Amino acid sequence: MRFILAIYVFGIFFSYGVFCSSSEKPGNDQKISLEKVAHVRGLSEGPHWDVRTQKLYFVQIWKQLIYSYNPATEEVFYAYIKNGPVSIVSTIEDTPGKLLVASGTDIVLVTWDGESNDDNPEIKVLLNSIEKDKKGYRFNDGKVDALGRFWAGTMCQLNHKNIPKVGTLYIVEDDVNGKLNIETKISSVSISNGLDWQSDNKVFYYIDTLTDKVFAYDFDVSSSNITNKRVLIDVKEKGFKGYPDGMTIDTDGNLWVALVHGSKVLHVDSKSGTILKEIDFPVKMVTSVAFGGPNLDILYVTTATYDFPDKIVDENGGPIFALKNLGVKGFPPHLFKLNNNYE
Repeated sequence: MRFILAIYVFGIFFSYGVFCSSSEKPGNDQKISLEKVAHVRGLSEGPHWDVRTQKLYFVQIWKQLIYSYNPATEEVFYAYIKNGPVSIVSTIEDTPGKLLVASGTDIVLVTWDGESNDDNPEIKVLLNSIEKDKKGYRFNDGKVDALGRFWAGTMCQLNHKNIPKVGTLYIVEDDVNGKLNIETKISSVSISNGLDWQSDNKVFYYIDTLTDKVFAYDFDVSSSNITNKRVLIDVKEKGFKGYPDGMTIDTDGNLWVALVHGSKVLHVDSKSGTILKEIDFPVKMVTSVAFGGPNLDILYVTTATYDFPDKIVDENGGPIFALKNLGVKGFPPHLFKLNNNYE
């Protein structure tokens, strides 16, 4: 039986009304708090928790910035990536102080410890121009799998329009010969977006934003093969506004999905597609989600001011929010496996 509960909670900087609709038993939502933890403007995306440093990394796509946020000190620092728009940031196995970054249509290695602002960090291009000679293409979202391989997808935007079915989801792996290998996993994608895996590595979840759907695939971790595509949830059929964007999974095996242009995060049963919880935000463009904190029980949520640099959608969008007391935890993110010394 569904019930609706309006909750008013106080954030660190000011108060928000958090609206939760849930199919869970009454009482689970009463302690949920929503806090604004970083004051930024732009297209904030790609949250990634670094377990080693206890920092949250995220990006500002069009401003070409990587940010670090330290919850212990509340400090926020940035690094400017001169290579181009930056959409994905990930930490690297056994390589502190370096980050794997998708910038434009390149994959680059950035040397930055997140402890101060840096307008010119050291950047090394590892994989150049994935979509060669194609105007308007860039990487959009990605994540590292359990074997340390980087899954990253592209999209195309021209004249303030998203061009459908021309993007690709790739898998990138560092080989023993000193180069990155790349393979196509899904083609004819409109906006390659949120992705994650079940902890047993038997199911892969993927969002192509303009389809309105979250898809599930059977997954073979050793070969990286994905098969048996099916729809887990169609957000339009469920009656929601906006589009599915970034996504993460909790230790119960259920998904958390950001609704861009929809002002919500959805908690989704990964087997049935049932909406377990919906949480409203005081901004329109909710872009992505990632668990973090010492106990991995804080859901960090990125938002946006605009989707194109000169097209403001929400003057209040862009900040990073923290959802606490959700009653669930996430997994530490997988780290990219770099086999070679790219000094």
